[in-house]
Amino acid sequence: MAGNVLTGTSPSGPSRRAYDGEHGIESARLYGDVMSYQYYFIDLLVGTPVPQRTSVIADTGSTMCAFTCTGCSNCGNHLDAHFDFSKSKTAEWSPCRSSNFCHSCKNGRCTYRQSYTEGSSLEGSRFTDYVSLGDEFQQNPPVKVNLGCHSRETKLFYTQKANGILGLAPGKSGRSGVLDDIFKDKAHVNTAIFAMCLAEHGGLLTVGGWNSSVNLAGNSNLQWLPMKVSSFYGISLDHLSIEGNGGTVLTGTYGNTIVDSGTTYTYFPDSMYRALKKGIQNYCAANNRCGAQETGSYCWKVPGGSLSSFPTIKVLFSGGTAASWYPRSYLFQKSSGMFCYGFESNGGVRETVLGGTWMIHRNVIFDIASSKLGIADANCPSYQVRPQPPHTAVTIGATGSFSGKKGLSQLSKAATARSFGQFDL
Repeated sequence: MAGNVLTGTSPSGPSRRAYDGEHGIESARLYGDVMSYQYYFIDLLVGTPVPQRTSVIADTGSTMCAFTCTGCSNCGNHLDAHFDFSKSKTAEWSPCRSSNFCHSCKNGRCTYRQSYTEGSSLEGSRFTDYVSLGDEFQQNPPVKVNLGCHSRETKLFYTQKANGILGLAPGKSGRSGVLDDIFKDKAHVNTAIFAMCLAEHGGLLTVGGWNSSVNLAGNSNLQWLPMKVSSFYGISLDHLSIEGNGGTVLTGTYGNTIVDSGTTYTYFPDSMYRALKKGIQNYCAANNRCGAQETGSYCWKVPGGSLSSFPTIKVLFSGGTAASWYPRSYLFQKSSGMFCYGFESNGGVRETVLGGTWMIHRNVIFDIASSKLGIADANCPSYQVRPQPPHTAVTIGATGSFSGKKGLSQLSKAATARSFGQFDL
């Protein structure tokens, strides 16, 4: 088992440091959900001397990290105040040169323009500054990274609550993303691995390793499959199977498959989407309607709210690895007693996107260094309330707050990997 792993127990409490410098693992809370926010996001602390907090969608399907800044001509109202460039002593506008991959040059600044699949777009100027993952009490070390300062947002980016986006996919054509820059900081993170564990509300992001204590059976239920690392994280899906009496095997064309936390639902090619929905309907027809009443084409009214009578969907990948997709993940609660499908048709696109609804209640480990994806059923931590923004100045390069010393007590050594105590963030 390669990489750094968090195991065991340790005292809880919000005042403890979550960063473990001995093993080079950062941990941060995730917030959000499928129904209300319709995405999962993380707090970033940006700039010096007193970092400014901004909220960004955690997106494994893109590479850029950018958020709203003061002076934005067309930005919506978001969770946090716009980042004030003038208040950071370490913020620097990126100059216009080919290595910065500028969309254009404006007033000597390198600009960007980014469009997304659902039709929204971002425009702004590139800059560099120090960033820490998560909230102040977690004390993750600040790293100088490439960022974007919005001057214009459209559609969903304008209306969403989060201030921006954090692309967690590898950088393109030599342009580094935030994770690339964090992985270069060998003094604090020495393994190119990160993991996301999504609950119904919030979750956990770890960088430099993963937390095995959230797995339902530790590392014994952890499975690995090959992963293609490009500007996306690609895997090979073979077929789906609806388990149990009245179930069926759903073979067909699933196309290229990516794991994308920034896509709320899971998307299948239209023929496979229809087959999956029909398969669930047939299963329920053969099993007392799953104790529910179908409402429209997408939802079920479930008296009492128990989904235990709905089938488990087995997701089988090329090479034989299989993962269970449970009703509490592929169905989400829209209102009291009303549950709707968390998967959709990808239309005529022959591509499968395993989005947030596939990742819920699962520890998903992106081992970039070894080009493999780890998956394990998990009891992911839930967070809904954010702490107050930071008020304390940080010192870059000092041996105080970010010294890389032990962040947690009760450190232990696992037989096959370095490990330390599990914590409550």
